[in-house]
Amino acid sequence: MITIGGIQVESLEVLRENWKRIGDTYICNGVRITIGGGTSIGVGTSISVGTSIGGGASIGGGASIGGGTSIGGGASIGGGASIGDGTSIGVGTSIGGGASIGGGASIGGGASIGDGTSIGDNYNLPIPPLWFSGPRYSIGYHSPGIVVSGCIKKSIQWWEENIRRCAEEHNYTPDEVEEYVWRIKVLSEWMKMHKVYEESEGEEYPASK
Repeated sequence: MITIGGIQVESLEVLRENWKRIGDTYICNGVRITIGGGTSIGVGTSISVGTSIGGGASIGGGASIGGGTSIGGGASIGGGASIGDGTSIGVGTSIGGGASIGGGASIGGGASIGDGTSIGDNYNLPIPPLWFSGPRYSIGYHSPGIVVSGCIKKSIQWWEENIRRCAEEHNYTPDEVEEYVWRIKVLSEWMKMHKVYEESEGEEYPASK
């Protein structure tokens, strides 16, 4: 089942067949939702009233989408993700499974948000974050001043001081160690260039140790 504005439907296909349609907007018992062509919505997903979903977007099963949210065409939202009310998600954005996006947040087009990432209310990410994949854990920008890799979420300053030791303790090969040292240098330069090197005042993240 999919729940849209409190109304349960068996699938997106059933909704398209049975709800009144005006353009890409579907209406049933006063509930309105805009869903572009080619969109995929997984079983167990809950979508609140007033949401707009662009064509070709994909929403995984069990996701929760707040009211008034705008999801750009081609965006991908992983299963179990939670998107707050009034959030804006740009075209082609990828949000990993289990991620949590606070209400009123704005995520720029083409951004990639990793699995389990948490972004606070009203957070504005106008540029796609920088991420590196493999050969071991992915590593990349999380939020102002913060870089995440695997289960480790620390300040960029912490990573600059500890990346070599951390990689060696996780039995990375010498070549892999140098690769990750280089990635932190690139991330540091990128964060300085986009003025997100320092943590934003009031961000609730664990202090580096």
